[in-house]
Amino acid sequence: MNKKKKPCPECNKNMVDETYNYCTTCYRKNHKKKEVCKECGTFGVTVGGLCLSCYNARHNKYKNEEGKRYYTYRERALRLKGHRCENPNCPMSNIGIPTKMLDVHHIDGNRENNRLENLEVLCVWCHAMKTRDIQIL
Repeated sequence: MNKKKKPCPECNKNMVDETYNYCTTCYRKNHKKKEVCKECGTFGVTVGGLCLSCYNARHNKYKNEEGKRYYTYRERALRLKGHRCENPNCPMSNIGIPTKMLDVHHIDGNRENNRLENLEVLCVWCHAMKTRDIQIL
């Protein structure tokens, strides 16, 4: 004897799982908890405190063009802050240098704090001097 599935109160589709009283689509769209992502600071639906983009990146679900892991904080910082050294005294900041020669520095020293305001794009030389507390130019 087949039990008739209850329809979703929002879209009238038959529900696969009646645990949440909505179909999967309506539950994801309207009823999931929204909060600030612990990693990037964006507001929206989170999984374990991370937005879906950061969650997938952390669990190696996104890959870049070369098939390598998508490093969210680095690629996000380079995309939003530009592919130049942010140290105004750096002689390399006025000329283009390869992206491989740029590092993303965590200002507070906490590598788990990947909020954009805690990230600074530096060339490898400025980053090396900054992390070793050597006066930069």
